[in-house]
Amino acid sequence: MEWPCRVVAPSPTAWKAHTRERSTEESRLIREVWTFRDLLWELSKRDFVLRYRGSYAGFLWSLAHPVSMLAVYSLAFGIMLGRQGALSIEGAVAYSLALFPGLALFQALAETLNKAPFLISGNPAYVKKIVFPLALMPLVTVIVALAHTAISLVIWTIVYTCFHGRVPWGVVFLPFLLLLFTPVLLAVSLLFSALGVYLRDLGHFTGPAGQALLFLSPIFYSIDGFPPVLHSLFLLNPLTTLVEQTRAVLEQGRVTDWNGLAIYLLVAMMFAWGGWRVFKRLRDDFADLL
Repeated sequence: MEWPCRVVAPSPTAWKAHTRERSTEESRLIREVWTFRDLLWELSKRDFVLRYRGSYAGFLWSLAHPVSMLAVYSLAFGIMLGRQGALSIEGAVAYSLALFPGLALFQALAETLNKAPFLISGNPAYVKKIVFPLALMPLVTVIVALAHTAISLVIWTIVYTCFHGRVPWGVVFLPFLLLLFTPVLLAVSLLFSALGVYLRDLGHFTGPAGQALLFLSPIFYSIDGFPPVLHSLFLLNPLTTLVEQTRAVLEQGRVTDWNGLAIYLLVAMMFAWGGWRVFKRLRDDFADLL
């Protein structure tokens, strides 16, 4: 019996050409970033400065924001929502200090998620400039979000040291955890900025989605209290692994799950690559849609 069709394997020459083309496409983003690294720095600095331009305190707001957040969390979660109705001030501050690093990670994700849908659609002038590297815009959002997170963690370290009288040595791992978080933020920024040109309602979805990620991550609780069958569902949240390891390094001073972090990095890089592929595929139509 003859099959209605047959599969023809690609020749070695065609396969090498296809592999070479994919390698070239994947390295294009890296080449663009390196070529326009000065522009990337200026755009990131401009985005950071513009947020506080015109205010009386200026850059000091970037320091006041994490301090005010610590105070609010101490009041809300430590005193008003304490298990016994009210806790002491010391207990409230200790509780908020335990929550704050995970919340700082969430703020980076929420900032990227909320800004990404409007990065391209909100800047048509950049899109119509043929020589402007549009891939830098999602990168700027990620850099600024990480900068705010780093400032928040520095303030947290100072407050923790003043309150406990010692430096939490686990903070040396925080830059490493932020580095692992970068591909996740990059994937979100690339994907949602490209889709935001086609789906103008996407910006209304990201707010509720961010709140869902917040309360479905182990920031306010530990996943150990849930049945093991639910742990895999929690791990689908990009915050879960990093929040758990942040808590571990600050409490125990060491990373407790290197294998989990390696898998997390691999998956995050795959998503970042996928986000770049989507952005690259849709980029040619941006000017026609804006």
